[in-house]
Amino acid sequence: MGKLRIAIGSDSRGYSTKHAIMEYLDKNSDEYVYTDFGVVSINDDTAASYVAREVAKSVSSKEYERGIVVDGLGIITSIEANKVNGVRAISASLMLVAEKSVQDYNANILCIASDINMGDSPEEIVNIWLKAKHKK
Repeated sequence: MGKLRIAIGSDSRGYSTKHAIMEYLDKNSDEYVYTDFGVVSINDDTAASYVAREVAKSVSSKEYERGIVVDGLGIITSIEANKVNGVRAISASLMLVAEKSVQDYNANILCIASDINMGDSPEEIVNIWLKAKHKK
């Protein structure tokens, strides 16, 4: 079995969190490969909705199996991603929500809020979300 292909992106508010997630993915490069569709600096004013659509299109086309988008609250990115056919995007600030989104609903895009911390780190949320399997 090959590496899980992940599309990742963020707006400027999610830039630092995105990089922390990419560091986690780099540490697990035997399992994951990713492409960054997001902003290239903290000063980039590309809209979160645009990044979410780009990530969603790449997942919908099956070029990537999963997508991760980071913005301030995780709301607009999940709304925008879900407009793309074949996408099941969820916003999760807790590991349990992330895990159940895959197990029960086969979510293929995870939207993370960089401005909200409910105790679970973004890396922990991503870890459990990527390892979760859909109960068919």
